[in-house]
Amino acid sequence: MWLLESSVRHAMQNAERSGYTPTAEQMAKFEANIYRDDDESSSARLLRVAGNNAEISVRGVVTNTPSFMAMIFGGGNTTYPDINSAIAEAEQDDAIDNVDFRIESPGGNIAGLFDTIGAIQAMKKPTRAVISNMGASAAYAIACACDSIAATNIATS
Repeated sequence: MWLLESSVRHAMQNAERSGYTPTAEQMAKFEANIYRDDDESSSARLLRVAGNNAEISVRGVVTNTPSFMAMIFGGGNTTYPDINSAIAEAEQDDAIDNVDFRIESPGGNIAGLFDTIGAIQAMKKPTRAVISNMGASAAYAIACACDSIAATNIATS
């Protein structure tokens, strides 16, 4: 089940029904973004640390496992397990005092969402959702689990 902005969900469903198959170039790009070297942690794509502040990036469609369709039609793909790994890493780092979730997402799949919400709510460090342009559906549920929400501009939905 999807908790996703309707236009993105419909585009993904229509492509799947029509038998859309990605080009070899699209698949190579997708796999390069998803499959990383064994020495790189799964949270490395999402977690950035600057001074005592950590930022966890939530971009594109949020799913429990990598999804090519989500990447194509939702402007990217972030997985709940990667978010949860980044949360755990930020919580364990004593140099980090607070965590910002940088969100630009139309939402995503419900499977995995509530585990991520629980992980955010269990965090001992202050959390803030910073939404750029869009934080809809499942992405907004993630934002609501944070201690505060900020929009980067007046047009943010």
